[in-house]
Amino acid sequence: MDQLDLSDIMFESEYLEIERLKHITECDDLATVERFESTQTDTNQLTDTFGHLTSVKYLRLTGSYIPVLRDLGAVLHTVRVMWLGSCSLKELTGASSCVNLTELYVHFNYISNIADLACLEKLEVLDLEGNNISSLSDAQYLSSCPNLRDLTLTDNPVTLGKEYHEGKD
Repeated sequence: MDQLDLSDIMFESEYLEIERLKHITECDDLATVERFESTQTDTNQLTDTFGHLTSVKYLRLTGSYIPVLRDLGAVLHTVRVMWLGSCSLKELTGASSCVNLTELYVHFNYISNIADLACLEKLEVLDLEGNNISSLSDAQYLSSCPNLRDLTLTDNPVTLGKEYHEGKD
């Protein structure tokens, strides 16, 4: 009886994930893919293979399971527009890698801390609807995003507070 070699299984598993990505993108050269869309993606399965998507500029994984932003790995360096709504996202750790990000849609997740977005100088649109942002002081980090022109905080605990409504008429 032959002995099972775990490296062969791991190689085969990665090969299958790469083939899956090729099928999803309808492209044999993953390095040329600029737009990637998928639902019900589990980053635990695709984390290593996202490294093959080195030119992705538009990433839509709405409805997938992505608890931490850094789980997306190398794709974060090139992406400009990212949709991660309803992804069970709890942390934005890794956002500093998103140096080209101009639009981020992370609605209906579990985000309570947005400090990791402070360094995103190109960020123009940020949709945080339906998260756990509880204080306007949390939003102070966004003051270092000079191009931010559209911020959505609807359905966050912060919108229930008096300080949020002061100055609004």
